[in-house]
Amino acid sequence: MPSARIIALRPNARPSDLDLAIGQAISRLRRSRRLSEAVLAARLGRGQEFIASIESGRARISAAMLVEVARGLGISGSALLQEADAHRNQADS
Repeated sequence: MPSARIIALRPNARPSDLDLAIGQAISRLRRSRRLSEAVLAARLGRGQEFIASIESGRARISAAMLVEVARGLGISGSALLQEADAHRNQADS
């Protein structure tokens, strides 16, 4: 299995709507489980800034990392994407 990683940090680029939706979904799910960024990051063997970058949309993550983050939250990768898509669609309405 390929290593899970951040695809790109984009310090000056505007995040895509999908990157923002995924980050917001991760943040909502993490907070609903009463997890800090640091605790979730530790579950993944990463630093807190890693989670902050994803949640803010500054980082684009690979599909493998999305699944890893979802597992850290206790859900499937597909459930995480469904959460992101549902809120993205609500914002478009």
